[in-house]
Amino acid sequence: MWLFDHFMPLGDNPDGPCFEGWTLLAGLAARTERVRPGLMVTGNTYRHPAILARQAVTVDHISQGGSTSALVRRGMSQEHRGYGLPFPPAGEGVRRLDEACQVIRQLWTETKPTFSGQYYQLQEAPSEPKPHQRPYPPIIIAAAGEQMLRVVAKHADIWSAMSRTVEEFREKNARLTQRCEAIGRDPADACPFSWGDGKIRLILISARHMRQLQELY
Repeated sequence: MWLFDHFMPLGDNPDGPCFEGWTLLAGLAARTERVRPGLMVTGNTYRHPAILARQAVTVDHISQGGSTSALVRRGMSQEHRGYGLPFPPAGEGVRRLDEACQVIRQLWTETKPTFSGQYYQLQEAPSEPKPHQRPYPPIIIAAAGEQMLRVVAKHADIWSAMSRTVEEFREKNARLTQRCEAIGRDPADACPFSWGDGKIRLILISARHMRQLQELY
């Protein structure tokens, strides 16, 4: 069950109602038993990753270990402008996401993690309870560009492959394979929503959805 992470409706008219995604996801997770709740995708620049990590753990426990966390480097520019949130340049957004993935994973796996990054810091941060899922909920990263594929290679458990055509996907997949091999990670055996053996998994997004995402981000 996928919701989106936006504070205003998408499209030409932003004036309609729009519930906050993680709060709504928690409410829906409490009323379901056989679906995996998640947001496709969470804008990393909307929240400090420590807050996101705790939100995700809360939903994971409410759903009894069924949640999925999906990330993209930054949110929509119009939301940042409207709500006074800093909107970093593309390169900085990638670097922030790289750090955010480290912060989130440390909070999910360590008792009192400390992290000293350029953009985010933790200082012996208490982090209990741990996720219901073991070792933690799968991290999806939506990515297409070269720098983002490097982040996918380092941190993603599932790759949301933003490709218009099969040929474009194959080319990006080949580049991702190179990035994984360079750091000693196995990108093989791609299978949607499979989790547990440390390999990167694959989601294919439709061309229509891809065009919408490109317009937004």
